Amino acid sequence: LHVRSFFSFLSLTIQFTLHSTRMFFHFIKEFKSSNQKSVWLQLLLPWTVWISLLFIMGPGKWLFAYVIPLLIANFIVMAYIATNHRLNPIVPVNDPLANCLSVTVPRWVDVLHFNFSYHTEHHLFPAMSSKYYPLVKEKIKEMWPERYHEMPMTKALAALWNTPRVYYQGSELVDPHREHFYGSLGNGLDPHNISYREEHIEEDESIKKVNQ
Repeated sequence: LHVRSFFSFLSLTIQFTLHSTRMFFHFIKEFKSSNQKSVWLQLLLPWTVWISLLFIMGPGKWLFAYVIPLLIANFIVMAYIATNHRLNPIVPVNDPLANCLSVTVPRWVDVLHFNFSYHTEHHLFPAMSSKYYPLVKEKIKEMWPERYHEMPMTKALAALWNTPRVYYQGSELVDPHREHFYGSLGNGLDPHNISYREEHIEEDESIKKVNQ
C-alpha cells in the first residue's frame, strides 16, 4: 500500500499539468472559431517562452528556473484537490457536504492560496469570491455540523497516504490485492485511527466468463 501511495503522491507533481492539457483539447472545439486562435496562443506562447529559455539558460539553470517550480506548483494544487475529494464517497447526486472535504492550513497559507482550503464552500458556491468562504463555513457548521467534513491538511495527507484509491460500491476504499476495506468520510473512516476490515472479494460473473 505504501509503495503505491509513494507513486500516487509522486504523480501529483504532474497531474494538474496533464489534466489541464487534456481539458484544453477536450473543450477547444466549444470555443467560437473566431476565438480559437486566441486560446491556442494562450497555450503555445508560455511553452514557447519556456522552451526558448531552455536554450538561453542551459539545462541546469532551466531545471531550477522552470521544471522544479512547475513540479512543486503541481503538487501543491493537486494536494488540495486530492485531499478535498479522494477520501470522500462517490454519491449518485452531487452533494458537496458528502463528497468534499475542507482542510485547515495556517492563515498566511490561505492568504497566498486565496482560501483554496475551503473546498466544500467552493463547490457549494463556485462563482462566489473566495474571501467570503469563511462566512459560508460558519453558516454550514451552524446548520449542518454533523455533515461538514474538515481536518488539518497534514492529517488529510496522512489519511490519503494510508488508504487505497480504489472505490468499492461508492462508499468504501479497497486494496484489491490484500482485500482490505477502508471506510470513506462519513462512512466509517476515522483519520485519527485508520483501520480496515478483511473480506474476500467475489469475482464478478461477467469477468469469470471472460477468463474462462
